[in-house]
Amino acid sequence: MLYRLPDPWVQAFIDGEGMFYNYISEKKTRNNTYLGVDSSLEIAQNSHDVAVLFAIKFFFDAGYLKPKYNVFYLSECKNSRSVSRFILSDTDKIIKFLDKYYLLTRKLLDYEDWKKIVAIKKTGAHKTSEGLNLMREIKERMN
Repeated sequence: MLYRLPDPWVQAFIDGEGMFYNYISEKKTRNNTYLGVDSSLEIAQNSHDVAVLFAIKFFFDAGYLKPKYNVFYLSECKNSRSVSRFILSDTDKIIKFLDKYYLLTRKLLDYEDWKKIVAIKKTGAHKTSEGLNLMREIKERMN
């Protein structure tokens, strides 16, 4: 049985191990090319600690683990690569949690910049050259 991790524990783990990513890149479909902006929270751990990442995924009830394998089978865990990642792209869920449980390290600065990029995308301003340039400027100053 899985137990839900305490909120302050998850906040502290994100503060120590979390990374805020904003991918700004050209994406192609069969019929067109467009600029994509994808934001996520990622946490990487040595694969022998994948249970921690699984518990964080359970905590948020969202996201996924990479590489994908069944963490309950020892043989699959042993055959996985050395680093596993938890990736959460639900920006609303991330913001709701971290605005309630503040980050206490310099990572707060990256989070605030990350949030600005998420806000720019939500307004649709990323579709303009000014908005896109602002996003790139913000991204460049992040760790």
